[in-house]
Amino acid sequence: MQILREHAGRGPTAAKTIISQDAVIVVLGGALTTTERNLVTRGMDDQVKQVRDRLQTSMRDDLIASVEEALGRRVAALLSDTDVHADVAVEVFTLVPAE
Repeated sequence: MQILREHAGRGPTAAKTIISQDAVIVVLGGALTTTERNLVTRGMDDQVKQVRDRLQTSMRDDLIASVEEALGRRVAALLSDTDVHADVAVEVFTLVPAE
């Protein structure tokens, strides 16, 4: 994802997007940086999760705008999480129901 690359300095190594009637799910593989992976191997999972949460918060408006522009639909909510051990992140956008 371009937005992640702009905010984090690199993007994921894999991405899959699933679009349903009222949701968009983006699964990102290889999302962690080398530094983050090193911290996880040293037991600093919580610190990596905190930074990832702050990064997601800083990108929130850009992510929502990107989905709204691409689909021509309003986003009702954005949920985000990262499994630092699996090196997988997910962004779930729920959409305002179409009229």
